[in-house]
Amino acid sequence: VLMGALQRAESTLRAGLEQVLDKKSTINQKTKTHHDRNNRPLPDPYYCPITLDIISRPVTDPDGNTYERHAILGWIRRKGKSPLTRKNLRAK
Repeated sequence: VLMGALQRAESTLRAGLEQVLDKKSTINQKTKTHHDRNNRPLPDPYYCPITLDIISRPVTDPDGNTYERHAILGWIRRKGKSPLTRKNLRAK
C-alpha cells in the first residue's frame, strides 16, 4: 500500500514539474522574441534601451532619449552617464 502511494506521489510530482518546465519554456520564448528587435510588436521607440521592455513610465533625457523611469534612475545612480550617449546625467 505504501509503495503504491509513493509511486502515485512521484508520478504527480513529475507531472507537476513537467507543467512548470513547460510554462517556463513558454515564458522564455515570449521574452526572447520580445527582446528580439525583429519580432517586436511595436516600433523601437516604445522600448526602453536599458530593459528592452515596453516603456510604461517614460522619462526623457535632455538629448531626447526615452527610458523606463525605474531603469534610468537606477542607471544614473550607478553610472552617472547616459547609457546611449555617455554624457553626464543627473536625476531631478
